[in-house]
Amino acid sequence: MELVSVIMPAYNAAPYIGVAIESIISQTHSNWELLIADDGSTDNTREIIEKYDDDRIRLYHNNNNQGNLKTVNRLFAMTSGDYIAIQDADDWCDASKLEVQLQAFRDHRGIDVCGTQSVKLDNEGKVLKRSDFPLTHEGITKFIPEDYTFTSASVMIRRNVYLEIGGFNEYFDRRGGADWYWMLLILERFKMLNVSQHLYFYRYNPASITNSKPSNSLNYTVGRVIAFLYHQRKKYGNDGISGGDNSLKRQLEEFENKLTRLYIMDPLLLEREYLVRLCTQGHYYKGGISLISNFLRGPLLFFKWLLNKLK
Repeated sequence: MELVSVIMPAYNAAPYIGVAIESIISQTHSNWELLIADDGSTDNTREIIEKYDDDRIRLYHNNNNQGNLKTVNRLFAMTSGDYIAIQDADDWCDASKLEVQLQAFRDHRGIDVCGTQSVKLDNEGKVLKRSDFPLTHEGITKFIPEDYTFTSASVMIRRNVYLEIGGFNEYFDRRGGADWYWMLLILERFKMLNVSQHLYFYRYNPASITNSKPSNSLNYTVGRVIAFLYHQRKKYGNDGISGGDNSLKRQLEEFENKLTRLYIMDPLLLEREYLVRLCTQGHYYKGGISLISNFLRGPLLFFKWLLNKLK
């Protein structure tokens, strides 16, 4: 049977990592290797990991915190499987996930990337959202980069994809968004499908880089930066972080400076966009009350922002 390498970076994931590991151990496809790296956790994540006695689990702990991006890239380099998948340490997957994805690869020989439908839950296990992603490559890529119709942590790739694309770009280190950009590069060259089954389960984590209250506008606006890089690639065949073209790097720097100036001119903008995100994620009370406070502290800035949104 095909060997599947599953990589699992872990940082302060003690309440959840046991479930994540056991969801791999229980897979109906048994020929896998699980590569885990504790990234200098300050809780007992490492102790929980080391309790598991399974020859298929391989440990590559960091002596100190390196961050998710560098840890993922290190684990990528250690894989030996015919296929590679990522499993976040605070998520879990259905026992049939690897088997279903491998069967999809057998059924669709021209496909090199396979995602699944996913389920978003809160820490109490309440379902917040069930995905309804398009199944075909054309449907998945139709709205990129404005919308990503897949869960990147659910994706499995053939090994040749990693050998050609490599790991995450270090431009995104400690920023978040590395997986989005990585998937953009992959989808330029390889075909993808999503299976229809809901096989990946992830927790809404308010402390993540994506969901936490931002302290740096460039970290928080990484989606817009990725969209800019996407359009650079469409126009020039390259972008400001992947090649040696200084003119593209300067374009990116100018775009980042433009974004920064927006937040300097409107000191309440960063908070306002975070609160809007809270509302779109279903946290209406907390987000709505705080938006009222944001409005009262700067009504003219609020109305100017709103008018720009309505254009």
